[in-house]
Amino acid sequence: MELEPIQRTLLVLRLEGYDLGEIESITGIQREVLRARLHRARNSLARHLEQQTGATSTAFLIGSN
Repeated sequence: MELEPIQRTLLVLRLEGYDLGEIESITGIQREVLRARLHRARNSLARHLEQQTGATSTAFLIGSN
């Protein structure tokens, strides 16, 4: 819940299996902007999880391939 609403939305869409083209259609965000926002959202999620758990693992990053 500490992520910005758009970051949560983008991550949830990726988790639900939508590809970038589908997310682009749903949100109206251009593909290059979408890629950057997803990257920032994954990094933000990793930082928040590290703060909460004290762990330094980024293997869970969603859609990072």
